[in-house]
Formats: sequence, structure tokens, C-alpha cells
Amino acid sequence: MNPKTLAAKLAAIPVVLFATAGAAYAELPASIATDVGAAKGDMLAAIALVIGAMVAVWGLLKLASKLGWR
Repeated sequence: MNPKTLAAKLAAIPVVLFATAGAAYAELPASIATDVGAAKGDMLAAIALVIGAMVAVWGLLKLASKLGWR
């Protein structure tokens, strides 16, 4: 086998892989899409509550240090 043709064939492998690679999206039922949307809203609410609790604790600790309680 000619080294030039071998090099050309080896160079073509990534080109073929990248040309054929792509995202495959399957069609989901509508109920799953709405359930995912509802879960997204629930997760955002839970994250907001956790961040709010952390800010409240931080604020109380800051207040305690300013007042000399800690």
C-alpha cells in the first residue's frame, strides 16, 4: 500500500466521523414535556428557598458578630 494513500485514508477517518456525528432528538410525548416543565418550576422554587435560607443564616451571623454576640 502506498504511504500517501494510507495517509489520505487515515486523514479521512475523522472527517467522516465529524460529518456523520450529530444530535439525535427523539419525539417525546406531550405529558413528559409538561412534567419536565413542572419539575423545572419545582426545582427553581426549592433552589430559591435554599438560597433564601442561606442568606438569612448569613445575615443573622453577621448581625451577631456586629452586636458582639459571637
